[in-house]
Amino acid sequence: MALLDSARVLSNAGRYADALNCVELAILADGSHEPPRLTKAFILAKLGRTAEALTLAESIVARDPGNAAAHVTRATCLAATDRRDEAAAVYRHAIGLAPNEYLPHYNYACFCARNGFEEECRQALARALELAPQRKVRAATDPDLAAVRSRAWFRELTDFKR
Repeated sequence: MALLDSARVLSNAGRYADALNCVELAILADGSHEPPRLTKAFILAKLGRTAEALTLAESIVARDPGNAAAHVTRATCLAATDRRDEAAAVYRHAIGLAPNEYLPHYNYACFCARNGFEEECRQALARALELAPQRKVRAATDPDLAAVRSRAWFRELTDFKR
């Protein structure tokens, strides 16, 4: 698990190539578990290797159709390949699978902000921050939410002060 944690830390720091090396080591150490494979799919997408990331995410969804995080990763890959309608449907499906988890709501909010769906973004972000209020600082500075940062509702949800 230490390798996977290191991969996530590196990924959060934007060091995706280093993160990929760590996650590949984690998969070699214990390739039977899905978290390292999901993390790998996410990192591949960040590296622009979207087709590879999508294939990996879809293989995880096929093996575990109830895995909301796998659906979120798949939706992120679909969005990156301009398959926005399909991505939106997959994000909503992930929310249905895990209505009380932060990740599907937050990632859907980011997707909606990037694609001009402001009301859907507001609703998804409100639910995400209701589930994880400690994430307000992240939301306030997340570049994926830049398109809505000037809105009064955004400042209210995130306690963001300019």
